Amino acid sequence: MIGNPKNANKPYSFLTVYYLIETNTRVQKQSDGRVSEKTCIHLNEGITEDVLNIWYSQMRGKEQIMIKSKEDYLFFLEADRIALNTQKKRPSIFQDEIWKFQRCLRKVEFLENCNKNKLSRLQAKYKLHKLSVQLGFTIPPNVFGAGLSIAHRGPIVIHSRVRVGENCHIYHGVSIGDTRSTVDKEFPVIGNNVIICPYANISGPIVIADGIVVGANSYVNKSFTEPDITIAGCPAKKISNKSSIDMWIRATDILRKRKTDGFNRQI
Repeated sequence: MIGNPKNANKPYSFLTVYYLIETNTRVQKQSDGRVSEKTCIHLNEGITEDVLNIWYSQMRGKEQIMIKSKEDYLFFLEADRIALNTQKKRPSIFQDEIWKFQRCLRKVEFLENCNKNKLSRLQAKYKLHKLSVQLGFTIPPNVFGAGLSIAHRGPIVIHSRVRVGENCHIYHGVSIGDTRSTVDKEFPVIGNNVIICPYANISGPIVIADGIVVGANSYVNKSFTEPDITIAGCPAKKISNKSSIDMWIRATDILRKRKTDGFNRQI
């Protein structure tokens, strides 16, 4: 988190920093796309150029590889299981199709990002395709962070350049992307712990901050950088200060706490 010069008690999140970079006309980028040191000085955030560039590249998705190792893969699998609120270790044979889809999605991400065997990648992609058709999902790899929870089967359409953070709880009928352009900057970036209710449409070069609840049937075509609020309407606007914190499971927080507690017991 970064200090907010307007309110020291309410620091900027990395999403807000991203938004400032994208909207500030005085932002300068180097030839390789990195943010120049002048930008850091102009924002007066007290952070280094390297830190800002890490956040920038993550939120733009240009260098984002969500699962980079076997350890990451196992973390994502367990976080998704917790988010789906199941006590079982593995999906049942004749049910749990959404869980099977999410496990297969993570497997494809792991095999692709870690450059594993080509035959294994093809087999996993074929299985993912079959499950996608069965459930009505168009969800590409490397879009959602750990702790994804898909509430129901039904049409969900996400563009491959959309980036969604951890612990997203998403319902049926949701569409996220922008049909007007294929340029990278034209697609939404969504923070952590966001709940997207049925038939919401999120479109354009926008940012959705952490902890936001997107109401049912909403059309979101502008950025909301204030975290922990509820938005709804067509077009969407802020309707309350109610956060997603008590509305769904924050699986990655639970999993990291378990690891920390286990490490402390070992010490």
